[in-house]
Amino acid sequence: MPLGGGFKCTVAGTPGTWRQVLPAAVTADPSSGTIPTGYLILNVAQGTFKRHAGG
Repeated sequence: MPLGGGFKCTVAGTPGTWRQVLPAAVTADPSSGTIPTGYLILNVAQGTFKRHAGG
C-alpha cells in the first residue's frame, strides 16, 4: 500500500535522520503491521490526524 507522506533529512549520514513533515492520506485506519508505529496519518474520510499506534 503506497502511503505517501513527506520526509525531511535533518542529519546527514548513512542512513541519516529523517523527520516526517507531511502525513500519509488514508481513507481508513491501516491494519496493524502495515505501516510503522508513529507514522502520521490523515484519515480523509473522518478528517482526523493521528499517529499510528502499531500492533
